Amino acid sequence: MDFLQTLAIGMIPSPDRTFTEHDGYSISYNPLTDVGPETAIVTKKKYYILLGDHREQYKRCKSLADCKKYFRANTDLKSGWSD
Repeated sequence: MDFLQTLAIGMIPSPDRTFTEHDGYSISYNPLTDVGPETAIVTKKKYYILLGDHREQYKRCKSLADCKKYFRANTDLKSGWSD
């Protein structure tokens, strides 16, 4: 079982959910949550979830550290499910 399959266990299936793998983390986008779209940085230990579609912003990040910096700059959009 790969990293993304492990993460998907227990999640509500959504045909619209996307995962983009990077070195040591993934970006998950789910447009169909109970609070609207969510974009998450997913590591083996944590989920950093922002409300809304942030895929383009994360695409510009060069590393996990850059993604976390963007996340911290936008904590006003942090999901209640976020670590």
